Amino acid sequence: MSLMNLDFFENFIESIAQVMSRALTDEETEKLLTSFQTLQSRLKHLSTENLKRLEAESHALRPYCKHKGSCSGNALRGLVKAFLTLYVVKYGLSFFPALIMGQVWKKWGCITNTAYSDTVSFPHSPRILLKIGGRDTISFSLFLSVFISSYKGSLCLLRKLRNCDDYLNPFIAGVLLVEASTLTVTVVVES
Repeated sequence: MSLMNLDFFENFIESIAQVMSRALTDEETEKLLTSFQTLQSRLKHLSTENLKRLEAESHALRPYCKHKGSCSGNALRGLVKAFLTLYVVKYGLSFFPALIMGQVWKKWGCITNTAYSDTVSFPHSPRILLKIGGRDTISFSLFLSVFISSYKGSLCLLRKLRNCDDYLNPFIAGVLLVEASTLTVTVVVES
């Protein structure tokens, strides 16, 4: 649901509550509120039970995985966390030398976008800050985060296929991913 739909829904509920407050007596209103609170507590109890049951079932399906949630969810969380962390680290490692060298404080006028022949003005932002967080930083972060996420996914797959969790699974997953990344880099460099 979008934000607009949620606002509409909340306004709709408020409108119904106003109409009902005029149509019901105080005793009926109290009875209605009590029934809503009972429903809310019952739903909370059921959802807690279902979450515990789903966690137990997922652990039964993957007894060798040590993470919470599904294996694909773990790989996706690893992708997002690694991307954000690597982006911030790479940006910081590039920003501090630029700050020390004084490149951050240089004034500049505008950026010309050659793809659209536009001139975009950023009066208070130095060009170096945009360059530091640009394509190179994003590519670096994306490459390593995909590598880390693929490692997590392949490790879970090996645990499931081999039906054990020993020292060999991380080794095999690492070797496969290093080989895959070497082939990918070789193909990109040659073309």
